[in-house]
Amino acid sequence: MDLRRAAALTVFILIPFLLVAGGKKEEAPDTTPAAPREGTPIITDSSLAARVNGEGIEMEQYTMLLQSNIDGYVAQGQELTEDQKLMLGRQLLDGLVTRAVLMQEAARRSIEIAPAEYEAALQQFKAQFPNDSQYQIALESQGFSVEQFEQELTVQLTIEKLVTQEVLSSVTVSSEEARTFYDENPEMFTQAEQVSARHIIISTQELTTDAEKADAKARAEAVRQQLLAGADFAELAKEVSEGPSAPDGGELGTFGRGQMVPAFEEAAFALSVDEISAVIETQFGFHVLQVTEKIPARTVSYEEMQERIIGYLSEQQQGEAVQEYIGTLKAGAAVELYVDF
Repeated sequence: MDLRRAAALTVFILIPFLLVAGGKKEEAPDTTPAAPREGTPIITDSSLAARVNGEGIEMEQYTMLLQSNIDGYVAQGQELTEDQKLMLGRQLLDGLVTRAVLMQEAARRSIEIAPAEYEAALQQFKAQFPNDSQYQIALESQGFSVEQFEQELTVQLTIEKLVTQEVLSSVTVSSEEARTFYDENPEMFTQAEQVSARHIIISTQELTTDAEKADAKARAEAVRQQLLAGADFAELAKEVSEGPSAPDGGELGTFGRGQMVPAFEEAAFALSVDEISAVIETQFGFHVLQVTEKIPARTVSYEEMQERIIGYLSEQQQGEAVQEYIGTLKAGAAVELYVDF
């Protein structure tokens, strides 16, 4: 699926896609009516959570979706308050209603996914994994069965096709609109000073004694002396550096202020191009740094930014158009909710 288009489909569509099949299959949440508690959705004694144009949304589907979301927050160490559970429950049920309305509209317009389209999307997703076994393990770790996930993939492809056909295809951003946005938002196109740099690090991550750290610093000092004597920085980095950049000759790329630890950043922006730094100590170890380029602050030209601005405005307008489209469909639908918020 095209990521730019997917971004326009809004969270209310994507939540069911990510989680509706992901409830714990072996333990469906108890849907027995209980005494209402402040801030908690009141589950009525019904097999349906909602009905959309006569089509039911199963209570089990909704409660599994809600519980799997709550469990997800707990797994991340976040305990939801009752008010937060209430809000989450309302959002999830609205997402299921949105999903149903869109699928009904797709059926009305006879939108279907061809086998080749489905297979291409499935293979694109599966390509993230080294083999089918890892694909299945990844799904199961999120509570999906392969069948559930692949069925839901068809739903999402259908929704994407509907929205693309009925909404996204008509959204265009002109170069004039992009230029106006650029002119009216100059602060967004100011690029702060940057440097390109490389380093050699003698790590202290696994050292525990002062003697070990003193030895590491001495090694870094020796590296610095070799560089000052004319040693090739990249080759020496490949030989002795103990960081992930070593295979690349110590290259760190280009960075601005606020991206590196303070001591490292201070040294980098103080150095002249090609100058070898003193030994710098950070929580990661002892570094010897060389700046290879200094890029002064500047305003990025419109020509450089035009395509990105058009992409940004397109996503923004597509999102608004999709929300409006969904709102229109839902306003014309007969929706009955059986969960009391």
